Amino acid sequence: MAEAVAVNFRITFVLAVLAVVVGGYVVFFELQKTTERETQPLWFYNVHDDDIQRISITHEGETQAFIKGTGDQFQWFFDDGTDTEVDLNRWGGIPLLVTGPRSRRVLEERIDDPIAYGLEPPKTVVAVSLYDGRELSVRIGDSTPDN
Repeated sequence: MAEAVAVNFRITFVLAVLAVVVGGYVVFFELQKTTERETQPLWFYNVHDDDIQRISITHEGETQAFIKGTGDQFQWFFDDGTDTEVDLNRWGGIPLLVTGPRSRRVLEERIDDPIAYGLEPPKTVVAVSLYDGRELSVRIGDSTPDN
């Protein structure tokens, strides 16, 4: 009986020492590591998709516009007077894409020469009209040298 108590005491002592060693390692090495937070891309704007009334895309002079139906929030039509419904398989997440475009970096706070960035005239303009009367637009210029 005394032998069983001695063996249990040795095993308990070894496990306690092991727990202290592992705990010390975690405290001194793992908890001291600083994690660098990746900065989130900046929003151009951020709106809810229910607030969008109309989306207009002008690319190299040609414009195509889409308008949301009055009943179903997922029902969109070509805004050409024909009441032609868009193909939802192709339309998919387009309204979600225009709710909040982001940029990984800011080139300039204020662009004095839009020609230098290919923004005058822009190749593409995406205009988003909201139910409250506001219109948001993103001007897309030439590709950068690194595409």
